[in-house]
Amino acid sequence: MNPNSPDDASSGLSGALAAALADVEALAEQKVKDAERDHIREVVESVTSGGAAQIGPDIRGMPAEEAARRPPPADSGALRAMREQHDDLRRQLDDERAVTLRVTRQLDEARSDLKATRQRFKRMADQHDELQKRMARQELEVPARLRKQLIQNFLPALDSLDTVSANLLTDTSLSPEARRGVAMVRASFDRTLQLCEVVVFDAEGQRFDPVVHTAISEESATDVAPGTVLRQVGRGYLLGGKLLRSAQVVVARQP
Repeated sequence: MNPNSPDDASSGLSGALAAALADVEALAEQKVKDAERDHIREVVESVTSGGAAQIGPDIRGMPAEEAARRPPPADSGALRAMREQHDDLRRQLDDERAVTLRVTRQLDEARSDLKATRQRFKRMADQHDELQKRMARQELEVPARLRKQLIQNFLPALDSLDTVSANLLTDTSLSPEARRGVAMVRASFDRTLQLCEVVVFDAEGQRFDPVVHTAISEESATDVAPGTVLRQVGRGYLLGGKLLRSAQVVVARQP
């Protein structure tokens, strides 16, 4: 297959677009995680730097449960400032959570859109493959159909040739050289039919079979069983192992 064909270009474009969408999705997730981690670090640093001096050195490094049981410091102004700072940090954290929630929702929508896009690409790829298979079948069927039509249109001429050659071969007034020439012409047609995968079959003397025989008339006969083919008006033909034309025959019937 040509690597620069339109089919390869479309499949390469589809793969590149899918890879790019996957990279965008991974980058968005990583940015959300980095934003959350940076915000938590800022909150911790703000609390440890701004509130630790006001709380006092005696509770630094103390577990949270034990620090909560300690009585508040005597300086109520410093405690009030610390609470205000805590409330402000809490509001900032809530705002950041709201932003994170909105970004997460947008990320979910992007994932949904990506999934729908991938499904569309898959359907388009399936349709493209089916179209290629159908075109390949048509490329094989069209020549075979044209060949069949051509041979079928040629069969009446072969029937006439059979009749003429049979009469000439039985004509005693014709020279032996002329009869040999007629036989050679008829044999040449038979070889050409074989090259076209056409097989000729005779039905004379066989039991009538409606699958491969077509009865054009019936005649009384006492020397053969009823339903026997007395003679054939047109030979039968097979093309590629399939019936091309049934033999045109005269069938024997009871007197």
